[in-house]
Amino acid sequence: MKFDFLNNKDLLGGLLLIAIGVAALAIASDYPMGYAKRMGPGYFPTALGRILLLFGAILAIRGLIWRERIKGGWAWKPVTLLTIAMLLFGFILTRL
Repeated sequence: MKFDFLNNKDLLGGLLLIAIGVAALAIASDYPMGYAKRMGPGYFPTALGRILLLFGAILAIRGLIWRERIKGGWAWKPVTLLTIAMLLFGFILTRL
C-alpha cells in the first residue's frame, strides 16, 4: 500500500504546528528572555513555541505510525455559517 502524505491529516497537522512553533521561536529570539522569577517579553512566546514544536512532533509521529487518511471532502455548511457569522459580526460592530 502506497503512503500518501497529502491525505494524512495528523501528519499535515503536526507539520503545521511545527512550522508555527518555529516561527514563534524565530520571532521571540529578538526579545530578551528573562528568567522564571522575572520573565522578559520573550519568555512566553519561547515557551509557547517549544510547546507547539513538541505537540507538532508528537502529532506528526502519530500520523506516520497510524496513517489515518482524510475522509470525504469539505464540510461546506460549517464553513459557510462561520463566514456569514463573522461578516455579520463585522457589519453589526461597525454600526455600534
